[in-house]
Amino acid sequence: MQKNIIKFVEESELPSEIANFKVHAFTEKQSEKDHLAITLGDIKFLDSVLTRIHSQCITGESFFSLRCDCRFQLTESLKLIANKGCGVVFYLLQEGRGIGLSNKIRAYKLQDKGLDTVEANHHLGFDDDERNYEIVSEMANHLQIK
Repeated sequence: MQKNIIKFVEESELPSEIANFKVHAFTEKQSEKDHLAITLGDIKFLDSVLTRIHSQCITGESFFSLRCDCRFQLTESLKLIANKGCGVVFYLLQEGRGIGLSNKIRAYKLQDKGLDTVEANHHLGFDDDERNYEIVSEMANHLQIK
């Protein structure tokens, strides 16, 4: 596993309808993609931290697409963390299982023709899932999560 692949940018309050979270911004050094850790409560050094690793989904989260349940998964995760009073969502800029927004739309077009998500990704020359989760380890280390 590589080390030192992200850099911490800043931390701020993130008030929402669900709870008053903190947001921690990180930038992946090689790709320059920005990723977030959304936290609630004191998560440092706990034996167990309620955690979700979530990939950005503009079509579902911003435009309420019915093709996926990403918005529901994110919202429910934040609610569970709020109910527990402690936890983290690692929000990763890995749209469309890591193929990017434009390719995700290309995959949608193939899905319109009857292909499923994996088949569409294969047709476009991608693996089942192109996401990379290495960065989560460094983000967790920065946040002092065991």
